[in-house]
Amino acid sequence: MSFYLMAFDLSGAPRSQGTFDEWVARQTQWSESHSYDDPSVSSEALQNWFSEMKKTYPPMNGPLALSNEEFDKLGGDEVRVTDYSIGREVIYCAFAWSVADEAHEHARKLAAEQCVGFYCPESGEVFFPDTADKEPLELRTNWAENPLPTWRDVEQAIGDLTEEPVNFIFLGPKTTESDIQFIQAVIEWVSEKKSLFRKAVKTPGPYCVEAQIKQANGALIHHCLKTSDIAEVKQIFMAYFNWRTAPDVSGWEQFSFWEP
Repeated sequence: MSFYLMAFDLSGAPRSQGTFDEWVARQTQWSESHSYDDPSVSSEALQNWFSEMKKTYPPMNGPLALSNEEFDKLGGDEVRVTDYSIGREVIYCAFAWSVADEAHEHARKLAAEQCVGFYCPESGEVFFPDTADKEPLELRTNWAENPLPTWRDVEQAIGDLTEEPVNFIFLGPKTTESDIQFIQAVIEWVSEKKSLFRKAVKTPGPYCVEAQIKQANGALIHHCLKTSDIAEVKQIFMAYFNWRTAPDVSGWEQFSFWEP
């Protein structure tokens, strides 16, 4: 089994979650009338991204694949040889799991440098480097502030909510222009008395996910959802991180934080 990542050209990629997912599904049907191992079919930006990627992760197939002699010289680095499926608007990559973390970091970094999109099917992370239409986000936890978080930073912070005393994560725009003022999650620790030594210990309670959203009339409405499912917490944060759209707050508790 491989670890998959995708780079994509910005010109054709939709900027909303549902249409993006549909677009990816169409791209990965591999129905274009060309071979899928030649980068010359791709946009200039994708070609530039691939040109940099292959320096560290050489292609398994195609006109730029390593010769047998070059492959033999890799020694233990043969795990870096990567299977690329190259289309006009996307380049889909299959990496060995042993290089998954470093491949993710490197591919995303190059996506920012070469101004192409980045998608991780494993986590659902989507990255658009041309963020003119998206507010930069900042991440805050009990321990630190991160002014330009990646999804992995956010995911790690959510995972740390299960480790006392980290019990707070905040994700919000760096300015006040957004209709979504912030999204955050907290976890309450409940003290319990144990018999024998009567020692007080703490156990984690449910997660409380909160979103503060500006209404058309300027009112700020605070929404709260309690859940014991950390996967649900990650899903809510990821949708906001990727698309800067408010979560579906139907069924959430709410109250007015400020009325105009």
